[in-house]
Amino acid sequence: MDDIVVYSKSLEEHLEHLKLVFEIFSKYNLSLNLQKCKFFQEKIEVLGHVLTSKGLKTIPSKVQSIALWDNPKDVNELRSFLGLASYYRKFIQNFSIIADPLFKLLKKNTKYNWSKECQEAFLNIKECLLSDPILSYPNFDKEFIIRTDASTKGIGAVLLQVEGDGLEHPICCISRTLSNSEKNYSVTDLEGLAVIFSLKYFQQYILTSKETVKIITDHKPLIGYLKKSIPTSNRHARWIEEVNKYKIELVYEKGKKNVFADALSRLPSKNSKEIIQCVNAILADFNPKDLDLPEGIIKYFTKNYQVIDNILYYKKDDLYLKVIYKDQDKKDIINRAHLVGHEGAEKTTNRIMQSYYWPGIWNDVRMWVKSCHKCQTCRPKPFPKDTENNSTPVEQPFTRVGLDIIGPLPITKNGNAYIITLVDYFTKWVEAKAIPNMKSEEVIKFLTEIFARHGPPEIIITDNGSSFISV
Repeated sequence: MDDIVVYSKSLEEHLEHLKLVFEIFSKYNLSLNLQKCKFFQEKIEVLGHVLTSKGLKTIPSKVQSIALWDNPKDVNELRSFLGLASYYRKFIQNFSIIADPLFKLLKKNTKYNWSKECQEAFLNIKECLLSDPILSYPNFDKEFIIRTDASTKGIGAVLLQVEGDGLEHPICCISRTLSNSEKNYSVTDLEGLAVIFSLKYFQQYILTSKETVKIITDHKPLIGYLKKSIPTSNRHARWIEEVNKYKIELVYEKGKKNVFADALSRLPSKNSKEIIQCVNAILADFNPKDLDLPEGIIKYFTKNYQVIDNILYYKKDDLYLKVIYKDQDKKDIINRAHLVGHEGAEKTTNRIMQSYYWPGIWNDVRMWVKSCHKCQTCRPKPFPKDTENNSTPVEQPFTRVGLDIIGPLPITKNGNAYIITLVDYFTKWVEAKAIPNMKSEEVIKFLTEIFARHGPPEIIITDNGSSFISV
């Protein structure tokens, strides 16, 4: 047995804890090496970390070795550096995003090229660890706070608690880069991915907390997106189910207040589809008068939307389409447009967009058409009806048989490459024989043997192959 750590909040409590430990050792006849024991320590080194009364810290000697590390000359040296630095990744906010240029050099079939981005990431990791970060210990009687954020490079989250000084102190930082498919996500989906990632990683803290865990995001549409009763996609449905597992509260804070979250760009260029999707998500849940939008979103609104008589319209070519907010209004409009002739999703959408518009209109119409009972029961079937089975009844054995040849197969030691089979339609009895070829002579030999044992049948059914019709 090794590395026994006894942690207490006070000297009196520590003496009680030591007494209990010694009693257990005595009960099971275990002894201690006094020379290796340390008592009443304010800080100790355990598993590569320093445990102090204030929190968890890095080991200075380990950090010093990272600080003195020269620029890696090849993949092996880089892998060694990242292996040591990654051990302290929970101390570095958005470690995966910072180290992304370095991790890219480790990919298979990638040329090792130490670029300016790699040098900046290398120095940034060193600087973060040299700043002597400290992580607080969790207190499960207090409220936990999780701050999440996302960018087009990665997602991250920080677990925090408010201490006696009234400030939020970090307990653990997590992050990861995006997969190729996740890089195509909209802004709202990226922010949602960060929330789900934090829920799964910090699950043990959330489930054991006595208080409701507060999750803070700087993306306002995410609040309504994860609270919708009707999911818009399979992924959305899985996320809603995951969120409902926990006792959490989703809270919005402006990016300026979200000091622990990643300060990367939240929005891409004004013409990207992600901005449009972000605007659409906001419009789906909030009145445009109350929106607190960044400059890029305001420009997008100016170009594509216009308020006339206190009503918001979407500008499409020369048309002004009224923007619909309420879910019930959307359903009523889709229902009226679809009942005109039970047309497909495309025609129904075009009919609606002569007067109305709302974010995700195409998906809403498509799902409505797919759920229409009359459309599903009356639409043309992709396959024709099964043909009627008019098989001739068989009243006794060996009156009607089927004959066929299987092959060519791998040649056996005896030179056979085919199998000739005969099936009785009444008893389902099967006769089979290996033959060297498909010539009529082999078919005649096989039938002669069968007829000698069972007699000739009334009907022989074949596929009219040359081996049969020339018999």
